[in-house]
Parts: sequence; structure tokens; C-alpha cells
Amino acid sequence: FAVRGALDGVCEGALPLTPPPPQPPPGLPPSPVDASDCPLITRLRDGTPVTVREAALTPLLQRQLDAHAAALGGRGAPCVAVLLCAGRFDGLRSPSERITLLRPFAAAADAAARLGVRDALLCVPTADQQPYALARWRPELPAAAAIATCVLPEEPGEAELQQAAAAARALPAEAAIVLDFVGHGASVTRRMRELAPGRVVVDVGGEALAAVEGLLAGELRACS
Repeated sequence: FAVRGALDGVCEGALPLTPPPPQPPPGLPPSPVDASDCPLITRLRDGTPVTVREAALTPLLQRQLDAHAAALGGRGAPCVAVLLCAGRFDGLRSPSERITLLRPFAAAADAAARLGVRDALLCVPTADQQPYALARWRPELPAAAAIATCVLPEEPGEAELQQAAAAARALPAEAAIVLDFVGHGASVTRRMRELAPGRVVVDVGGEALAAVEGLLAGELRACS
């Protein structure tokens, strides 16, 4: 078991920090965004949150994956590398056939397809991420899907959960709620289901955990 951070080994002066995005002129719609360049929140070793664009994080994560593969060498059983982030990270690749790379977004998109999700409310932790979430999820849902976004912080209070549930009720009755973040506790998912009975709630972090459990169960069956 090992935990590696994308910013491990990056000196403070070289951090690829992201400035706040420019705001469009009044009355004009925001410019289209690249779904693979979302401003993501990560943390330094002292717990300080910083915002780094997905495109800047991708080579740093790849470096950590490569280093882990080199440390493994030819030893041990195959392993699973779990990306603890809801970004798409299209350019990230497993450096070895012995390492299964698990992207939470891919796991959640598979779950949404399996559950027949057509319309969705995407809950993201910051307002800056809203257009990127739309761009990321739009190709995963039907072309005519009704998709909306709302901000749900990392540790939401009851009022913020109520607001998210109200935003979901403004969509068609079958619209799902997607917790598009890795890090919400199980209590957040449970409370959203209580506030929006009958609606599918897809927790990106929870789907990643379920995928890991499935992979490990498969390994155990293969060994028995």
C-alpha cells in the first residue's frame, strides 16, 4: 500500500498554480472550455489547498505512476493504482501491464450508463469547475439530456445539501444527482438520497471504491 501525491517532490516555487479564470464581459456567455483542463483542488503536505489545472497535473501524476512502477520492478502481484480525483485525465497511462489504473470518473460514467441515467445534476466543489463538469459529462449522457450544475462544498452543511436537492427537483423527475468529487463522506450520499427520494445518486468517489472492491474480489477468486 502506497500513497503518492502529484505535487510530491515539486518545490514551492515550481508549483503550477492556477490563477482565477477571467470572467466574461457582462451579457456575454462564457467561452467553451476544455474538459481535460479543469481547475482541480489538491493539497500540499501541510494541508494547504491549492488549485492546479488538470493538464498541469497530468504529467506530475504520470511521473508518480512511473516511479511506483520502477519501485515495484518485477516483484509482487499485480496492483491497482487509484486516482483520487474526479478529473478525466485523458493523457494518463499505466506504465506497466501489472498496474491497473482506475479513474473514478470512468467508474462513475460506467455506473451512470448501467443505471440508465439520462438527465443529471452535477454537484462540484467550486463554481470554477461547473463549466468543466458540463463538458466532461455531456459526452457520457444522451444528446438531449437535461444537465445542470450546482456547488456542493467538500464538507457541505445541511443548507447546502438542501439547496442541491432543490436544484435536482428543478430537473425532470428521473434526473440523477452526480456527486462529481472524490472525498465526500458516505453521510453526504446518504443524506442526498434522503432529500431526493426516488432519484439515482451517483457518488464519483463511491463508484471508485466499488470498482476497487470488485477488482480485489476478482483477484481473491482467482487465487482461491
